[in-house]
Amino acid sequence: MINKLFAIFWKDLLGVISYRLGFFGQLVMPVFMIATFYFLSRLLEQASLPELERYGSDYFSFAIVGIVFTTFSGLFLNTLAATIRQGQTMGTLEQVLTTQTSLGTYLVGSSFYSILWGTTVSVGFWALGVLVFGADFHNANLVSSFLILVLSMIIMLGLGLFSGSFVLVYKQGDPLNLLVSSGSFLLSGVVYPVAVLPNWLQIGSWVLPHTYALEGLRMALLQGASVSQVAPQLGALMVFAAVIFSLSILFFKYAVRRVRVEGSLAQY
Repeated sequence: MINKLFAIFWKDLLGVISYRLGFFGQLVMPVFMIATFYFLSRLLEQASLPELERYGSDYFSFAIVGIVFTTFSGLFLNTLAATIRQGQTMGTLEQVLTTQTSLGTYLVGSSFYSILWGTTVSVGFWALGVLVFGADFHNANLVSSFLILVLSMIIMLGLGLFSGSFVLVYKQGDPLNLLVSSGSFLLSGVVYPVAVLPNWLQIGSWVLPHTYALEGLRMALLQGASVSQVAPQLGALMVFAAVIFSLSILFFKYAVRRVRVEGSLAQY
């Protein structure tokens, strides 16, 4: 089992590195975003921003948490669907499943790359914001932040499994992925506080796990909030993680049974 997981991880790593332009783009685009919001923060330095006062931080430090978290969560959200789609079009998915390797093992092995890459990129961009652009995280509570990120990772992998199941059955892009990504960027306070939204939109923001993750991360990273202080956010994320991951496994099993019965696994 371990040898299979490592082989799948190594295959994904070599595949990503071989497409150097795409690999380079994954690194460069968030750097451009960080630089953009740094210069925007310079413009806002003299402005009074009461919505930021509760975080005790400048706008750039506030924004970089949202940018890095969005990059981190997006990698987990997109990987499983992309892996399945690539396996369909290249024919490797059917070949893998003709062996004694289960589809679950194949996807778990592929998720290892996402975990390693997502963690590495997130830490790198966080360090870039601190060392190059001067983001202030001197009060950060790393234990609280770590717990929030672990729960967020479980949630994103669950949503990614929903996306992968959709692609497995319908052989095309997943509307759930687009809805979650776009809705979270608009409503969850990625680059502006949720408090600036109209009341009716704020109601929508609190049904998204990103909102709780970002709120908890900002409390932990900008204010040094302890585990007990972010307990409401951790509790909400635990509920999201339990519900989303459980349902995603059931939906994935249904998708696998359906494509096996239809014999459509090799179709794309």
